[in-house]
Amino acid sequence: MKIPLISLSIIILLNLLSSGQNFMNVEDLNVKDRIESWNFELSTSGGLTGKGLGGITAGSDGKATASDGRNNCQDQLLDEETKELDRLIRKSNPARWRKKYAIPGNPHGYADQIHYSFKLTVKTSKGAQIFETTWYDQSAEKTPADLQAIVKQAWKTRDKAIAKCRK
Repeated sequence: MKIPLISLSIIILLNLLSSGQNFMNVEDLNVKDRIESWNFELSTSGGLTGKGLGGITAGSDGKATASDGRNNCQDQLLDEETKELDRLIRKSNPARWRKKYAIPGNPHGYADQIHYSFKLTVKTSKGAQIFETTWYDQSAEKTPADLQAIVKQAWKTRDKAIAKCRK
C-alpha cells in the first residue's frame, strides 16, 4: 500500500513542477494582511511604433507617474483611487502569477503586438517581495482575474492622470 502512495505523490509533484507555476512557502502566499506598503510599474512596448502605449508607476502613498508613450505626467492619486488599488492588491495572490503568459506556439508574440510588463513590490514586516509578470495583448485573457483587475484599475488611473496633465 505504501508503494502506490509514494508513486502517486511523485506523480503529483512532477505535475506541479512542470506546470510553470511559481512556488513559494504557503506563508508567503498570504501576504495580504501584512502589507505595509506597495508600489507597481505597468509598462508597455511594441506596437506599430515599437514604443508601446505608455504605462503607470504608482505606490500606496498615492504618488504616480503616468505616460502615454510620449509624455510623462506626475500625479497625486485621489484617496479613493489609492484605496481601490490597495484593495485589489491586498485581495490578489501574486505569488501564483506566472512569469509570462503567452499563446502556445507563439511565446514572443506577433509583429506589432503590445507587450505588457507588470512589477509589483510589496513591503511586509519580513521585507520586500517582488512579483513580475509579462504578457502580450493577445494573451491577456490568460492572465489571472486578480492581475486583470489591478491592471484595469491601473490603466484607468493612468488615463485620468494623463487627461489631467493635458489640461
